[in-house]
Amino acid sequence: MAARLLLLRRLTLTLAAMLLLSSFLISLPPSRAQEPPPANLSYTIIGNGTAGGSSFFFVPKEITIATPEVMINVTFVNGDTVTGSVHDFTIDVEGVRYATPRILPGEVAYLEFYINVTGTIPYWCSVPGHRELGMEGAFIVGTTGGGPGFSLDIGLVQGIMIIALIGTGIFAVVYHLRVTRGMR
Repeated sequence: MAARLLLLRRLTLTLAAMLLLSSFLISLPPSRAQEPPPANLSYTIIGNGTAGGSSFFFVPKEITIATPEVMINVTFVNGDTVTGSVHDFTIDVEGVRYATPRILPGEVAYLEFYINVTGTIPYWCSVPGHRELGMEGAFIVGTTGGGPGFSLDIGLVQGIMIIALIGTGIFAVVYHLRVTRGMR
């Protein structure tokens, strides 16, 4: 019985040491060394209009991006051969406005900007009246996850330590119950 108590004490000390070590490791930030650099995404967006200029639109109207921290490269094409109107591509990202110049039908303009936020980020044509006639769209960033929830950002070492700590705790409880009840 004395040998079992000695073993139980050693196991308890080991568990306490692992608890201290794991709490230290869990408090460390996860390793960022293996994360890829921000993505660089390219999209072609076409501005167009309907006969008589009764409506204007972008194709595509919505662009979904899984996660933020992306560099966006837009190739804007004025494809409006129906009304012959000039168009541009305008977007506000975190309070900064980006816009292509107004271009004639058949012309192309380029724009680059960085998105580091989630949510819906609208874009539009800034020619007076075009937005009101439907020439707007949106980047939908990082909102495909299904709503708010709990997220714990841990690294590999911290995850292994948590699993080891839980396993050791379960083992210690089971062993303690067996020793105190005289089971083997």
